[in-house]
Amino acid sequence: MTTRVAGLFGVSYKTMVLGNLTNRDSPGLQHRHWIMSILNPIHNCSRVMQNPLVLHHEKMGAELAHGRVPLWFSNTSDEYLMLGKSAGFADLSHLGVMAVDGKDRLPFLNGLVTNDVGKLYPGSGVHSLLLNTKARVIADLYLYLKDESLLVDTGDVSAQNVKSFLDRFIVTEDVRLSDLTDELVRLTVQGPRATDVIKTVLGVNVQELQPLRHLSIGPSLVVNRDRTGLGGYDLFIPRDEAEPVWQGLLLKAQDIGAGPVGLSALDVYRIERGTPRMGELQALLTLRSQEVL
Repeated sequence: MTTRVAGLFGVSYKTMVLGNLTNRDSPGLQHRHWIMSILNPIHNCSRVMQNPLVLHHEKMGAELAHGRVPLWFSNTSDEYLMLGKSAGFADLSHLGVMAVDGKDRLPFLNGLVTNDVGKLYPGSGVHSLLLNTKARVIADLYLYLKDESLLVDTGDVSAQNVKSFLDRFIVTEDVRLSDLTDELVRLTVQGPRATDVIKTVLGVNVQELQPLRHLSIGPSLVVNRDRTGLGGYDLFIPRDEAEPVWQGLLLKAQDIGAGPVGLSALDVYRIERGTPRMGELQALLTLRSQEVL
């Protein structure tokens, strides 16, 4: 699986890590191609996102992807090593997020996704694919059930596109869809000491939180979401609280040896795990279906 998926990128992760990732001014050809693979999902967002953390990133000298989220702060190699040794936190506000409300929300989605969302209970989550009527993948989703709502991480596919797709199937069901991408800021803390970072900065012990389980801290949500194979958590934070949380991470996490990282360092770990993005997932499934035929 890893070999096949890495082949879709046209570059091995070892080349990226050990090659020319330390030069942020003059990256090699392979590095530039790889950077474009990170940028494409951001560039393809149908709506420009107003990220409240952009000014903070610019002051730190981060290289921003289309003026939105950092590709790196120092360089990919150092950030990669920091993630593996301690922890790193990143801004993922370009990723889509939406809410599904109404008493029919679970049975409605259960007929459209590949996993059984009917078994969810408040505080739990599930990874699933959203399919069209021809069983083709529309989006790679993570769904988190709260007391009165279902929070849906739409990933690289914009929440607006997923909302428009789902809207077509609502007839008489009591289901309401809301795009929350502009209302919430998504941060992630990854690495072997991510649990310590969450406890130090947010004052919450998430040691016993199982994968895809989540808990609320006021209006914010902490989810056990491992994006690197090292352990980690996603934070969904209201826009007006994002800046103090980010500042808290910068000030307090350094005592643990953690610091800010960009998308490129996270992407290296993603490739190491053999985890494709949405477009690459579709390509992989197409290859597999051709092999079956």
